[in-house]
Amino acid sequence: MPHRMMVLEAVITVCIGFVISWWLGHLFYRDRPFVGHSVIQLIHHDPNASFPSNHALGSFALASIL
Repeated sequence: MPHRMMVLEAVITVCIGFVISWWLGHLFYRDRPFVGHSVIQLIHHDPNASFPSNHALGSFALASIL
């Protein structure tokens, strides 16, 4: 039972974090570096907001719960 609670808390924390990230991305919009510079993209990526990083946010949220 305690492990299920920890997993539930981790999922809720990550979901709340992504909502906050989406809100901050609209509030403090910054272009990704490839939008302003002439580069050849090897992997396609949408030119959406680059701040805050969803990877860093998810890692920090999971690390804080664990």
